[in-house]
Amino acid sequence: MPNALVAAALVLAVLVSAWFSFHPTVTEKEGELVPTKSGGIENKRETRTFVAAHGKVVILLLLLPIVLCGAALAARTTTAATAAGAALVGFVLIAAFFWTDVALYLPSALLMLIAAGLVELGVVEGEYD
Repeated sequence: MPNALVAAALVLAVLVSAWFSFHPTVTEKEGELVPTKSGGIENKRETRTFVAAHGKVVILLLLLPIVLCGAALAARTTTAATAAGAALVGFVLIAAFFWTDVALYLPSALLMLIAAGLVELGVVEGEYD
């Protein structure tokens, strides 16, 4: 069961990172003023992907949660899952000052911490060292 939870955390991290890499989520602060059919004026703003808006260097930021989840899954220890989950929570808390959407990585962190907690509390055993 812990392996499945950590694998689910990894899948969620990959999906969230892919979402920010390929789906337009960032809207310009200011855009071009265009007339509407009703005679008013509308501020037309462009949306771009997170990578297109901030440059290719943010790919490293998007890969960090995947690496943390993958390391916990590869190590298969409660210590690794706890450390990766805590690091992911820390990453979310620090990055939230600059990018509020980073909170979408919290489910991955919680799954890893739950997996480690289940083993540590003796609810499940045998899958982790």
